Amino acid sequence: MDRVNASLLNVFLGFAVAALTVYILIIGQAILVPLVIALLIAYFIVAIADAIGGVRIIGIPIFKPFAMLASIAIVFGALYLLGNVMVENANTVAAQAPAYQKSLDLRLQEIYDFFGMEETPTISGLINMMTNGGLKNADISSLIQKFLGQATGIAGNMFAVFIYTVFLIFERGTLKTKIAALARDKMQHSLIEDTLDSINQNVRRYLAVKSLASSLVAVLSYMIMITIGIDFALFWAVLTFFFNFVPYIGSIIAVSFPILLTLVQPGFDDPVTTFLFTLLALVAAQQLVGSFIEPRLLGRTLNLSPLAILLSLAFWWAVWGVIGMFISIPIMVIFLIIFSQFESTRSIAILLSQRGDIQSMRLPAAE
Repeated sequence: MDRVNASLLNVFLGFAVAALTVYILIIGQAILVPLVIALLIAYFIVAIADAIGGVRIIGIPIFKPFAMLASIAIVFGALYLLGNVMVENANTVAAQAPAYQKSLDLRLQEIYDFFGMEETPTISGLINMMTNGGLKNADISSLIQKFLGQATGIAGNMFAVFIYTVFLIFERGTLKTKIAALARDKMQHSLIEDTLDSINQNVRRYLAVKSLASSLVAVLSYMIMITIGIDFALFWAVLTFFFNFVPYIGSIIAVSFPILLTLVQPGFDDPVTTFLFTLLALVAAQQLVGSFIEPRLLGRTLNLSPLAILLSLAFWWAVWGVIGMFISIPIMVIFLIIFSQFESTRSIAILLSQRGDIQSMRLPAAE
């Protein structure tokens, strides 16, 4: 009987801790989101700094502090340029969106008339239906403005992100010393250090490969859209780069806007043919990178369950919105590695994994 009571108490405490964690994530969003963004940026900066530091000029390696400063300038400079492209073009797209939406409603009317359907939905109605009533009376312009508002909010926190990033990079040097001080013995210290190394390797590999794949699909999409003559091609390409980090639905969102634009943009003699050609070309670019190139670069090292990825995506979207979608995979990688190290959480790691095999991720003396 005591065992049953103890088990029930453990389950209750588990749910209580989970609920408290979610509550803290929600109320602490203003502090935690910039910190998480800074952590991911720090991964990029360190990886680029290591690459720069490996370059030799006349046989002399580049000074490490210079490599780090150059990496910080490269990363934040790139973010600044991409942010400017997004904000400037988003305002222009939002201004023209009502005219595009009106034309798209007319196209929908023509399609429904062709099939003899009486009740013709509008774009606002379709958005409301797809979001299960979550966005009533929404239109394309309001969606873009909402996205732009979130992007502007992130940009407004960039100073805090920059400060967090700098301190995280400086903290790297003392992290191992702190771990040694916290560990009870050498075995525990070695286990914690190996776990952190495994997390760093997997997250850095994921971010590096995903960045390369996202850049490639964005460039291919930009070339396709420029060739066809789609408006705001650079804006859609940058959007494609960012949304390619979102599992499964990101690529669908990325190609939807430019594809629909071909139906309403003036200047196309045969919008339907242009629509079909754009659809095939952009989907082919996504499939080429996502189904062939990226898996060969990334391999199966992450070992994540597709169902767990979707659940993680839904959870972090509910907690932190758009930013949550982008960080869902790195967070899952961290959880999977940590849970796989200990017998008490091994079952959770098996459920999160793709094939149930986590032995390759477990480190020596993980008890």
